[in-house]
Amino acid sequence: MGTLTELKSTTHSIPSSQEVCELEIWSPPQGSLKEAVPISIDLDFFAEQVALPNFTFIASAKRATLYVRIDNANIARGSRLGEYPLDPEMVAEVTQSVRTAIENAVDTSGSMEVGVRPGFFGKLTGIVKWTKRKSKKYERDQIVKTAARIARISPRPKLKWDVVEPISPYLLKGRYIGSSGEKEVGPLFLLTMEKNSCIVEVCVAIQRQDVVVSNLVIGGAYINSTNKKAVLDQLARRSIEGSQLASGGASIHTDPESILLCSSKMEIEIENK
Repeated sequence: MGTLTELKSTTHSIPSSQEVCELEIWSPPQGSLKEAVPISIDLDFFAEQVALPNFTFIASAKRATLYVRIDNANIARGSRLGEYPLDPEMVAEVTQSVRTAIENAVDTSGSMEVGVRPGFFGKLTGIVKWTKRKSKKYERDQIVKTAARIARISPRPKLKWDVVEPISPYLLKGRYIGSSGEKEVGPLFLLTMEKNSCIVEVCVAIQRQDVVVSNLVIGGAYINSTNKKAVLDQLARRSIEGSQLASGGASIHTDPESILLCSSKMEIEIENK
């Protein structure tokens, strides 16, 4: 049985003036077990207006990488966000369960809303709710989109996650991890503490080639930008320097060509009750 603990945490974020990405790391809830401390974040993306002397540009990201560093703790096995839903067999089972529901409900009126719910032994099951029915094609499109949305957050080796938007126009926009007020995406992982204190550091970076830049012209129209380098340079100047991540001789190692958008670090201390 886990030890009941009282958790105290302090958070420090490195400021930046860019507006493409926003990150916030949350204190674990009181009463968490030291063997499974939930680490939750809010991760949001936006389209930012970048003003240069003669033009205003719109900068958006089509892919980002989330990096994590942990001291004096380990991630609980199998707890990383996106780990199980991204298993191809799991996605296939979810898709098949939804397809079966449609085939068995030909005469049911109402369109379909699809959800995914974990069942016994971690197996995922597709949940179907019928509302105002539209067409068979619409329902099957929803199956594809539901399976694709499962793949927005993809864990990688060495405490990294890929963040993508698989639905056209493929630009990151809105909340990808955290609470939207109606549903919760997360926690990012569960932490097993080895000592009475640990550090969790999270940062978000984007590759320069993954930034989409358009001109904002009179009337609100957009045209492809021929000044992408100038926009990227300004975005980089308002972001975070890699040297700012260093703390006590340890830091997150990102791609040197990437732009660091956000960084937040939390120290957790526990006291036995």
